[in-house]
Amino acid sequence: SLTGTGSGNYTLTIQGPSAATITMKTLIITAVNKTKVYGAILPVLTVAYTGLVNGDAAPSTLPTISTTALASSPVGAYPITASGAVDANYSISYTAGTLTVSKAGLTITAVDKTKIYGAALPALTVTYAGLVNGDLAPTTLPTISTTALASSPVDTYPITVSAAADVNYTINYVSGTLTVNKAPLTITAENKTKAYGEVNPILTYTYSGLVNGELATFTWPNIITTALPNSPVGTYPIIPSAATDPNYTITYVNGSLTVTKAPLTITAKPHTITYNGTAYTGGNGLVLVGLASGESISNLTGTLTYSGTSQGAKNVGSYTIIPGGLNSPNYNINYVGSTLEIKKATLKVIAGDQSVNFGTPAAKILTDATFTFASLLGGDDASSITGSISYSTNYTSLTSTGASGIYIEPIITGLSATNYELIAEKGNITITAPPASPVFQIPNAFTPNSDGHNDVFRIVENGYVKTLTSFR
Repeated sequence: SLTGTGSGNYTLTIQGPSAATITMKTLIITAVNKTKVYGAILPVLTVAYTGLVNGDAAPSTLPTISTTALASSPVGAYPITASGAVDANYSISYTAGTLTVSKAGLTITAVDKTKIYGAALPALTVTYAGLVNGDLAPTTLPTISTTALASSPVDTYPITVSAAADVNYTINYVSGTLTVNKAPLTITAENKTKAYGEVNPILTYTYSGLVNGELATFTWPNIITTALPNSPVGTYPIIPSAATDPNYTITYVNGSLTVTKAPLTITAKPHTITYNGTAYTGGNGLVLVGLASGESISNLTGTLTYSGTSQGAKNVGSYTIIPGGLNSPNYNINYVGSTLEIKKATLKVIAGDQSVNFGTPAAKILTDATFTFASLLGGDDASSITGSISYSTNYTSLTSTGASGIYIEPIITGLSATNYELIAEKGNITITAPPASPVFQIPNAFTPNSDGHNDVFRIVENGYVKTLTSFR
């Protein structure tokens, strides 16, 4: 061979027989660099030949190509070595290659969550897409956070993932969403009662489901009832409605207003009358306590009746008057009785007038006295009066003719009457002149009769007899 500088400019010609020594050709076997992603299978390892001649494609014994990397080897550079190639025509040398294990792609996605307004935040979680080699998570777990709080209003809030680390992964994050939904809220009308005729009570309600320390909805509910103050006894709905709040789904529960019977006291008025001889019936009217505004006895049904000892009572005394017979679906009626007092009637006991001559003895006035009752009632007659009567008079036998104010008066203390207050009324005594001369009578025959008694003379004047016992 011709070597040296510029040897290429010459053609070497050998003349005549010669001998030559053929030496091995240098063959460089270079391991081809490879790459793979962490967790992927190993790629096919190959080599490149430098120095092959005469159309050789490869040494007669192919090289063995190997690497220290495994499919599970972490990210890094691993040598690829070739060895064991054999060829008689080549002096073989090797150049190592490199297997580069690159990071695998790992996507960490925040899982979407929901919660009810006012509830605690749910546990935030992620999913992994791209883990290989049986890995369950990156070496450094991610931080998962949201801007929502337990008290956050209804809305959507991002769930973000960050700060995960693993040398074998290129990490990508996908945010999630935390949705805060409306909390259930029940507004319940409270049951109420009232008596018939009363004004409606204040209607109230309760909340069930308020959270975050809230006391009421954003807009308070309306609350109404179909009952009016004069609505009859019965049950009426109490209806809440129209509350609003962006953080609650509101449901309503009706209540009941129960109208009960009102207490009504019907009291008989007391009655005081004077004995009139007729049987008592009915009463003296009523006092009603508890009627609803604008109502009167005409709003009651039934027929007013009276009972008790007063009914048919006639004689002086105290009797009961008990009302009844009225009713109403709207009242609990309590009847209260009263008293009938029948007082004694006034009855005059009138002495009869007398007209006498002057000098008439007072005894005759009393003996001849008469009386009448002024006005007995109800068919009563004198038998209604018991007892005896006597008289007094201011008359004397010496009372002058024509004197005024001379009377005879009945003394009624001995009389008794159940139904009458007796009042004595005087009678008048009129005194007239005596006859011109009295009649002198000698009833005796003045014949001695041997009876041992003195004979008597009498003076008779207008039927009155005076005994003459002596002469002067």
